[in-house]
Amino acid sequence: MKTSALRFAALAGLAVLAAACSSSSSGGAVAGPSTSASVPTSTPTVTPTHHHSHHPSASPTTTVTVTATPSPSTAPCATSQLKLSYGISQGTAGTTYQVLVFTNTGSSPCTLFGYPGVSFLDANGAIIGKPSSRDHGAEHTITLAASGGQANALSRLPDVGNFAASACQPKKAKRIRVYPPNQTAALFLHDSGQVCSTSAGRTGIGPVRAGNGG
Repeated sequence: MKTSALRFAALAGLAVLAAACSSSSSGGAVAGPSTSASVPTSTPTVTPTHHHSHHPSASPTTTVTVTATPSPSTAPCATSQLKLSYGISQGTAGTTYQVLVFTNTGSSPCTLFGYPGVSFLDANGAIIGKPSSRDHGAEHTITLAASGGQANALSRLPDVGNFAASACQPKKAKRIRVYPPNQTAALFLHDSGQVCSTSAGRTGIGPVRAGNGG
């Protein structure tokens, strides 16, 4: 009876062992947790860090250009804004010198430069002889102030008595005609003297000067 119990126990042990082996071969064992490593899909790009050396730049130089607005230049005197008159006269060595005065009657200043054009006219308005020649003199730009500024020119009139009648052929003047410098319109003054109608006693005129010649 004891022997039968031992044999039964042995057989039971073999049965358990066989069952365990069968379970192992059929894949029934429980697998432990799997750990998978994360593999990067691309190689990370490493951007090198550049260290720049910054040097302070010099302060910029600022150039300031000042543009001056030029004042408008004074215009030449037009005949229409001038008045002509006689100034002082004096005679010496057979010649009479007569000052001709230009007065600015306009509301703005103006300038005169150079020589006036001067002729003596008879009663019919015809020129006696030739226009006055230009006597030597320095030319300057003369500014006549508005409403009264003045300039003058010296007229030279040889005495007809200095010449033989046939050489001078004197004629009586009725008017004197004066063109201001660089103008084509004339101014007139009454005249009653005598002038030569030939080149022998030709009259003369000087350049304009400042003031009234007094």
